[in-house]
Amino acid sequence: MADRAANAAAALLPGPRRFLRAATIVGVAGVACASPATRPGPTEPAAPVAPTTATSSSSPAAEASKASESAESSDQAERLAAIQHAMNQLDEGAQLCWAAAAAVEGYELAGELALLVDIARPVSTVTVARDNTKSSRLVACMQQLLAGYAWAAPLTGQTIQLPFAFRAPRSQSVIDRRWIPAQRQGQVAITTLLDERNTGSAAASMFEIEIAAGGSTGLRVATRSEAWMMLGAGTVAGAKGAAVPFSAGDLLLVPAGGQRKLTASAGAALRAVLVVTPGGEEGSARAGALPTPEVSSDPPRGSSKPAPAFVLTRADQAVTYRRPGGGVKLFLDPAQTKRGELSASVLTFDAGTAVPLHQHPTETELLYILEGAGTLTLGELTLPVGPTSVLQLPPGVPHAFVAAAPLRALQLYTPAGPEQRFKAPAPPARVP
Repeated sequence: MADRAANAAAALLPGPRRFLRAATIVGVAGVACASPATRPGPTEPAAPVAPTTATSSSSPAAEASKASESAESSDQAERLAAIQHAMNQLDEGAQLCWAAAAAVEGYELAGELALLVDIARPVSTVTVARDNTKSSRLVACMQQLLAGYAWAAPLTGQTIQLPFAFRAPRSQSVIDRRWIPAQRQGQVAITTLLDERNTGSAAASMFEIEIAAGGSTGLRVATRSEAWMMLGAGTVAGAKGAAVPFSAGDLLLVPAGGQRKLTASAGAALRAVLVVTPGGEEGSARAGALPTPEVSSDPPRGSSKPAPAFVLTRADQAVTYRRPGGGVKLFLDPAQTKRGELSASVLTFDAGTAVPLHQHPTETELLYILEGAGTLTLGELTLPVGPTSVLQLPPGVPHAFVAAAPLRALQLYTPAGPEQRFKAPAPPARVP
């Protein structure tokens, strides 16, 4: 996670507008790193010591000078304490700025940033003194954070320089999808939620797709296996046959090599969650282009093998398995689809439901939170999960979850396998 303010040594410079340089470093390793960084506690601010005299008697002028120096030392100590307090409070905001930028630019975002703050009320002026993060998003977020911070009254009218050190984690597992802007081309907007760039995992990628009312994707070839959770109504068609209607809550599987054309209803835009496996760095999607080629009107010679058909599972067709504190609605079951690259379910948890610590030896787990909140334990980290979170949990990492509110989430495994445990009979209720 992030290091707290490590030091606050400041030097006052002469002049009507004093300049405080707080040598305070906040290291941000991200809200979902694979292992936490150390968090040393803050040290005491270093304040200058007023000069002492050799004798107990002095002239009135000397006594006045001593009193002035003592007051000056007290004022400086108060300012340094205010800076230390501010840095401790700004730590969480700095972490969020890193996470918001890393969600778009990649989890390897790191570097040092020094900001010059002219403190005023109600808004301070913040300029860049030094930056090697190469992240305009991070810089803009930090400037906004410091400009709007309620600085302590003793700092009003002062100018301080604050350095921050951002350290990249080994991977990232929890991302707030509100931080990621959609990219639109024509009738389709794409938001790249999870990919190798922002998680470090190439097992699968997750997108949000929005098709304008009455618009379509066109007929396209799925170069990778796709799972679509529909959040609205529309139709899907293959190369042959009539279009098939679907509703919100239905799930579409398009095997690699399959063809599909999604069309939104005339009255409303169509939103959907798309997961593809394998994943990768989704450069074209981040630019707003669908990561699938359009079907050519002239098929290549020798392509006599028919494209695999898509499979649409309606919400009322999925099998529900009740568990203590919730349930699982299984949409993609390899036992039925005869395909093992993906499984998909919708989880429901009552408030207070706890999933004990466990791990998946070879499978990657992805979650798209539809509603609710809770706390994820990932290795040694404890991470908040909210109604706009998306998660990528790598294989071999112990994790647990506690629902703080009723929760509903789309859950996928690649490869499939762990979902089969839901079919086992639920354990009997405990008798008090």
